[in-house]
Amino acid sequence: MKKIFLMFCFFIFSFFTYAQNIQIDATYFLNELNKRDVLIYLLTDSNCIVVGGYRNGFELENKKLSVCTVWPIDLKLKGHFIVSTKPDIFCYNKSFLIGKGIIIPVAETVSNEMLDDLKSLSPNYFEWKKYKEIDQYRDISAEVGVGEADWWLVKIFDAGIKNISASSYLSENTKKGFVEYIPSNLTEKLYYRGGPDYDHILYDSVTPPWVEGAKGYGIDEYLDIEFKWKSDEIQILNGFVDFLRKNLYTDNSRVKTLLIESQKPKFAMEYELEDIVRYNVIKLPEKTDKIRMTIKDVYKGDKYDDTCISSILVTNPNIPTYEEMKEKILEAVKINNIKLE
Repeated sequence: MKKIFLMFCFFIFSFFTYAQNIQIDATYFLNELNKRDVLIYLLTDSNCIVVGGYRNGFELENKKLSVCTVWPIDLKLKGHFIVSTKPDIFCYNKSFLIGKGIIIPVAETVSNEMLDDLKSLSPNYFEWKKYKEIDQYRDISAEVGVGEADWWLVKIFDAGIKNISASSYLSENTKKGFVEYIPSNLTEKLYYRGGPDYDHILYDSVTPPWVEGAKGYGIDEYLDIEFKWKSDEIQILNGFVDFLRKNLYTDNSRVKTLLIESQKPKFAMEYELEDIVRYNVIKLPEKTDKIRMTIKDVYKGDKYDDTCISSILVTNPNIPTYEEMKEKILEAVKINNIKLE
C-alpha cells in the first residue's frame, strides 16, 4: 500500500500573465440549466475577472466573450478559509471556494443568492431542502430565456455519484428539528441558480455534510461510493464547511488520512488531506466505478469528535479535460483582448 501526501496547491498567490497558472472556472461546460449563456470566473494574483457571453458565440462564433465584472482581490488564508482581504463590489463575497475547474465566490451572510425567497434571516435546512426539491425538478427547458420565469430555478451540480452509503451517520435533535447527516448530502452541495443575466454556480451552506455516527473520532468508519462513470480522479471538500457559520469547521473533526480501496481493478492507497477549505484533488491509480473511503486519522475538532466531509465530486471522463477547457477559455480571452492584470 502506498501513502500519498497531497501537496495540494493551486498557486493562487502567484499568477502573472496569461500564464498557465491562472485559475479557471469551467463549470459552465456541465451546466444543463442554461443552454444560452456562458459565465466564467478567472483568478489572477490581484483580480477576479468575470467574463460572459452567449454560448453559441463562445462555442461557434470566434469564441466571443466580454468582460462582465473585474474586482480587485488579495487572496489569503484566514484560519482555514481562503478569503479576499479587499472589499468587493458585492459587499458580501469575502471567501472563495476553489477546486479543479471550480471558482465560487461565497456569500458569508444570508443573501439574495440563497434564502431571500424564504424570507428568512437565518439558515433553515428544512425549508431550503423543500425549496431545492421543488425547483430542481421543474420543467426548465421551456423556461430558459423567457424572462423572469427562469431567474430563480435551481439545478443540482452533477457530482458524478450514482449511489453512496456509509457505515454510520450522525442524527440529532436541533432547535430547528431532527437533522440527519446522511451521506447523500455529499452529492448536493453545489448547485446552479438562474439569474436575470447568467446562471451562477453556488455552494449550499445550509444542507449539512456527512458526519460519521460512531463513538469517538470515527476511525475506520467508511463511505461506499458508486460512480456514474469510470474515473481516476475525485475531489473532496473536507470537514464541516458552512460559510455562514465558519466555526463549525474547527469545532468538528476533519479527515487527515483516508484509505481508498477498489476491487475492480484492485488497489488500496492512503491519502493525506489538507486542513484547508478547498477541494482536495485525489488522483486514483486506475479508473474505477466503485470505491470504499475509510477514515484512518483525523484533525481533531476543538469541541466535537464528530468527523465530517462536506462534498465529493467525481471527474467526468466523457467531457473535455480541465486542461482542454482551460486552453479553450484562455484562447477566447486572448482573441477578445481581455486583460487579466
